[in-house]
Amino acid sequence: MNVLIIGGTGLISTGIIKHLLRRGASVTMFNRGQRENRLDGPVQVVSGDRNDRAAMEQCVAGGKTWDVVIDMICFDPKQAEAAIEIFAHKCRQFIFCSTVCTYGVKVPPGVIVDESFPQEPISTYGKNKVACEKLFNAAHERGEFAVTIVRPSCSTSSARGSVSTKPHTGHSGSVIWVKHPGHTWTSARTPGEDGHAELESGESAIVSP
Repeated sequence: MNVLIIGGTGLISTGIIKHLLRRGASVTMFNRGQRENRLDGPVQVVSGDRNDRAAMEQCVAGGKTWDVVIDMICFDPKQAEAAIEIFAHKCRQFIFCSTVCTYGVKVPPGVIVDESFPQEPISTYGKNKVACEKLFNAAHERGEFAVTIVRPSCSTSSARGSVSTKPHTGHSGSVIWVKHPGHTWTSARTPGEDGHAELESGESAIVSP
């Protein structure tokens, strides 16, 4: 599998790339090269600013195509429009990293939030992500590439040492779900009085209200 990731050095991106490499994928990153590359595996790098169209067009130069393009750093509709124009019919699957902020501030009835939950963002960041989602979905409907949208909430890793519920839920009673290396999300850990829970080496965590 031939994968291009736009971004690649952030917390979520790094985890994605490590997983892809373990699966034997061929991975290329497109970014400005201004953040530390914490990856040890064989990852190709194309340098450039995503706001520079000519720079990003390097990724499809010479008729280059991709099985998957993962866009981790698309934050406004102009960036989405450029990505669609560049990668239309040049990749089979386009994955857009949106955000839980597209849902606004309503409290969901349970842990699982599906596509039926209303998107009512209150921040410019969330509103822009919704606008991007609509553009990518329209490209999907036109058959330019298949689209998958992900909306991360709280993300962390053992590199950060602990995870806090307070910035994300604002109230007590949250549960921290911990993923042990090689296992599924099965371990529930209740945070301490300070709202934090320590992670062991290799663990990842998400927070649910």
